[in-house]
Amino acid sequence: MSETASGLKSPAITVPCLVAGVMAILRFCVKYALRNVSEGTDILLTVSVIQLVIFILPCILYYLLKRRRLETEPFFHLIKPNHLVFVIVSALFLVCGILLAKYCQIVIFDDISSTSGFNEVLASGGKELSTAGVFLSCAVIPAVCEELFYRGVVLSEYRVYGSANAVLVSALCFAFLHFSFRNFVLYFFAGLVLGMVAVVTRSLLASVLLHLLSNTLSLYGSDYFLRVTVQKSGEFFMGFLLIALFGLSAVFLLSRLEHVYITYAERPPVGSLPPRSRDHFLRVFFSPSFLVLIAVFIVFTAFL
Repeated sequence: MSETASGLKSPAITVPCLVAGVMAILRFCVKYALRNVSEGTDILLTVSVIQLVIFILPCILYYLLKRRRLETEPFFHLIKPNHLVFVIVSALFLVCGILLAKYCQIVIFDDISSTSGFNEVLASGGKELSTAGVFLSCAVIPAVCEELFYRGVVLSEYRVYGSANAVLVSALCFAFLHFSFRNFVLYFFAGLVLGMVAVVTRSLLASVLLHLLSNTLSLYGSDYFLRVTVQKSGEFFMGFLLIALFGLSAVFLLSRLEHVYITYAERPPVGSLPPRSRDHFLRVFFSPSFLVLIAVFIVFTAFL
């Protein structure tokens, strides 16, 4: 764990600027560039390349500007065998939470609206697209690129202010870049679970796999499944079932989390622990850059 950078080089200043820049580019590409592509353009290839450029290129440039050294080392490790059960339980918790959030949308808004901008562009393309191509461009590539950005760079930079702060900020940034007030809680919840899994397992591969699972559910069936189930079984029964499953998965998750940290207490994975998050809370969430990032999200989502 490196010493916290100060002044203009502090992650509390630099990372929100990075995220705001990516938000601006992403918003322009989805709202204007992609909706005006010339006829005959391979839209799947275009979407894939744009995602690679938008998320990976800023990571590389930021890494170089930071003199090839982030504040803490990214979690480029494989999933350890003793973490597999925790990852599986986290996946169950994530799925139950997403289904419960979408159920609330059905009950409150009588509709589900959780598709990303890229998915909307593909859906309005007006022509048949290959299943494999859609899966690659809307599930696999986003899972890899977004996890490298949010959990690889954002979370790694903010871990110098404590793991809890890092998970919270990366989850907020994840929700910001989906440009949706209505689905903010859904994306924020998903970001929290993905960040927690990355920190606990110390493996970006774990968060990539869970992100891929979430994208796959969003593409194939979760919305349709909920609509049909609610119509057949009724809102009350489906709500009770989803709340029960979410509660049970949360209990299992806490149990496995306790097991993992008992193991870490016996065999610490690092020589020194990250600082306490509460000591840096004001510095992280009330920095001028972070407040500007919130304003950018509101303006882009409400007006652009």
